[in-house]
Amino acid sequence: MLMQRVFFSIHVPESIGETLLKSLQNQAQFSLYPANNLHITLQFVGEVTDEQLEQLKNIGEEISQKYGLIQITPASFFVEQGRLRLAIKKDSSLLALHKQLITNIEKVEGITLKQQEYMPHITLGRPPEDFSLSSLPTAPADLGFPAPSFGLYKSEPG
Repeated sequence: MLMQRVFFSIHVPESIGETLLKSLQNQAQFSLYPANNLHITLQFVGEVTDEQLEQLKNIGEEISQKYGLIQITPASFFVEQGRLRLAIKKDSSLLALHKQLITNIEKVEGITLKQQEYMPHITLGRPPEDFSLSSLPTAPADLGFPAPSFGLYKSEPG
């Protein structure tokens, strides 16, 4: 049986991603992820069967019809698990969407989600071990954007 690793996320518009990455390129002496790959994970699901995948797609479609725009506002940079990340402010509608996803995903037979505090962020790249956050500008609060939708994406390990 073929399994796929999947997660729900909000895609960062490419123009926002390009502006964000451009502001970091001078300070970050390491490669950053491509602008079209930037996203805010809502919930990592893990490995699923084709049948579970269909149920997850239905959950996503059903929930997405109930949500309007969610305002995404950058907060601060941090490094975690060897990745440079940009924390996102915990907007009440973003937290409600996350909670609704968890409630519905946990109803799918055979899926168990890892319980952890939700920390919305955008992963930007892999800095070297000696990287200092003090070399970066402050988080660009003006790069906020309204998120009109979210999706279910396939995760590639690494």
